[in-house]
Amino acid sequence: MGVRIVWASKKDPAILTELADIDVKAGYLPSEQFDYPDEWKKFSKLFDFFFVVDGDGETIGSIHLGANLRWGNTETPVKCDGCLYVGSIAILPDYRQNGAGTAAVEWIIETAKANMFSCIIANVHATNIASSNLFRSADFELYKIIKNYWHEPDDEDCLVFRLKL
Repeated sequence: MGVRIVWASKKDPAILTELADIDVKAGYLPSEQFDYPDEWKKFSKLFDFFFVVDGDGETIGSIHLGANLRWGNTETPVKCDGCLYVGSIAILPDYRQNGAGTAAVEWIIETAKANMFSCIIANVHATNIASSNLFRSADFELYKIIKNYWHEPDDEDCLVFRLKL
């Protein structure tokens, strides 16, 4: 499968709706918590850049990236100067295990290097083994564990992966 990463405008309501649908279908966002597209528009303001993962002319996923963000929770805030923050890589289930996630991570690394970022940070749900393995396979290190980071649906820990560039 050929994979391309294409920039998506935050100002295009049709793109925002498509990205929200992808994020829900890929399991990144719970559908019961979002009223499309209004709630997703509020959520989308957390990130600076959105991209569509295109597989042979079909939209198969999305990528959300932020630059120099403050993230974490109130107990463990982290400022990420010079870092590119991966908010998500959401690949639709039917297209997983075909190299799309790997292509997305490789593209993120190349983009970060080309734009002079010093590192890349990614948050992963502790139970998301596939995502953890994806980042580990690209030489990201487990940088930090934030206890009880996600409160929905359970108080799940966050694994913070980092790649120094």
